[in-house]
Amino acid sequence: MGKNHMQSDFDSTVCAKNSDILLAENSIIMHNENSISDEGSDAGENEQYLNASARKFQMFPSTSTSTFCPSEKSTYVLMNNDMWSSLLCNIKCDECDMCSLDVECNGAYGFSSKIELKCKSCKKIFNSVFSSPRDDDSKCFEANKKLVEAFLKIGKGHAALELFSMAIGIHAMDKKTFSKCLLKLYEEKCSFKEDILEISWKVVRKHHEDLLGIVNGGYNFGCFNSLAIEHKELSAVSVDISHKRDKRRLAQSEKKNSSDWKKKRISNKLAKSSKITRNIKKEGETYGSGKF
Repeated sequence: MGKNHMQSDFDSTVCAKNSDILLAENSIIMHNENSISDEGSDAGENEQYLNASARKFQMFPSTSTSTFCPSEKSTYVLMNNDMWSSLLCNIKCDECDMCSLDVECNGAYGFSSKIELKCKSCKKIFNSVFSSPRDDDSKCFEANKKLVEAFLKIGKGHAALELFSMAIGIHAMDKKTFSKCLLKLYEEKCSFKEDILEISWKVVRKHHEDLLGIVNGGYNFGCFNSLAIEHKELSAVSVDISHKRDKRRLAQSEKKNSSDWKKKRISNKLAKSSKITRNIKKEGETYGSGKF
């Protein structure tokens, strides 16, 4: 039942992608039909349509192996573990002099595994390494973070990542590792946002300084000189105000996403619900005479 459900989801996804491709091709053909004149035979018009479509498709980047640059190397490779024995079948072990070297994957940390090169005969382990590097400032594996970011970009979450793991037959990432990767991505986006804000502040400040230079260069007397001074003061004040406002908004967003803020909101909701419950119970009580 689960397999049929996964197959139907896969078929629906493939159909949706194929429909998008067909719509794109139809839009290109309709555009070419409007641009080409009515003169000529039908065969000549079809040839012009195909040539125009081919020229437009050449503008888009291709990922096929025929157009792939050999100097560009992929960072990650999807590989079956059984292929290691075929790769190492002619290499002898320096201990037992047998061609029995193999690679074993022991321990899964999300989508990263510990790979060991060992001999099947003498059980000697030559070396071991993780299939993905770690970040310098954290213990998060790069492969886990990249896959979480990729599924977030297509609007999917942990459930879709589990289905992806089941489909290709690899270990699924648990929710704890998924949450750690989310936190790491959020911290990176916040630092990137601060850098963008700093650049925008510099651009605005430079723009105000350029306007001030134009005013000073065109008018060097009386009221215009004082106007330039006032403009300089106002521009500096406006930049500082916008700077403080953006910092305040960033601090507020970080505060709302903190664990203490979430705990406080939950406690307030619980207190409010308990107060409503007490009021309801109080309304249902009956009192004797003289107790009001």
